[in-house]
Parts: sequence; C-alpha cells; structure tokens
Amino acid sequence: MARPRSVMTPEVCETVTRAVEMGLPALRAAFAAGVTPSAVKSHRQRHKAFATALKKAEARAELRNVSLIQRAAAGHWQ
Repeated sequence: MARPRSVMTPEVCETVTRAVEMGLPALRAAFAAGVTPSAVKSHRQRHKAFATALKKAEARAELRNVSLIQRAAAGHWQ
C-alpha cells in the first residue's frame, strides 16, 4: 500500500510561514492553513528547511513588534 501524501504541501507551508510572520504561533498558524497542529509539528521536525523558515518568520515578527514598541515609546505612549 502506498504511503498517504502529506497534507503539508508547499502552499500549506507558505500559509503557515506567513501566518507566523504575522505573529501567530506556529501551532495556531496550522489552523489558519487548514491543517492540524500535529501535522505542522511533525513536518517541522522532519524538514529542516521548513523549521528554518519558521524560525526566520518568528524572528521577523518579533523584530516588527519590537520596532513598533520602540516607535511608540519615542512618542507619547501614555
């Protein structure tokens, strides 16, 4: 019997990565992409390129958020 195809298509991986870059945790981004959190977790463990893409997306989200906070702090934040 043939192994079932993965639900983690390139399109799903891209959707998850974009959602993470927007600030969602990877496992919540799974729902946005229409897959289970366990599918994302498993794919991340098996595919180094996907894991790296998620780490970069997380870093970009953090950088954006820190930048927003710094700009707000420079003005009148109260």
